[in-house]
Amino acid sequence: MLKRSGFTLVELLVVISIIAILAVIGLTIYTRAQQAARDARRRADIEAIAKAMEQYKVINSSYPTGCDNIPSDNAGWTLSSCGLSGYIQDMPKDPLNSRGGIASCDTTPGCYLYKICIDTGIFVVAANLETTTSTTLPTSVISDCAMGGGAGSSYVFWIRSQQ
Repeated sequence: MLKRSGFTLVELLVVISIIAILAVIGLTIYTRAQQAARDARRRADIEAIAKAMEQYKVINSSYPTGCDNIPSDNAGWTLSSCGLSGYIQDMPKDPLNSRGGIASCDTTPGCYLYKICIDTGIFVVAANLETTTSTTLPTSVISDCAMGGGAGSSYVFWIRSQQ
């Protein structure tokens, strides 16, 4: 009688398959955790920008217009051009910050957008998130800020000023 030593090909394939499945599950969980962390930073950045805008209005009786409708990946998104020096330490940038221009920022994560609505006296600061299923701003925000079809109409996370 022969003694068997080692593993059969079938046993090795089963073990390799199980390891591969566990690796895919682990990678998926890791990717989702990274996306959630970037979204948390986006929310915090948007809240910080909104607070700086409100502080600016308390001192100056209006919201700043220097970075109106400029996405955060644009060269115009600076403390001095936005008029927020002294109100916020640094202008936040999206954690990905890899998109170029309003068209790509409008539908995918990559930048923030500030929109001042002169006619209604409000502002909207918006960002796209990676982990949300929503795809548009509420209709009231779009109409209040004349954002329909233009920059910002597809943003999924936003903060609107208090009137």
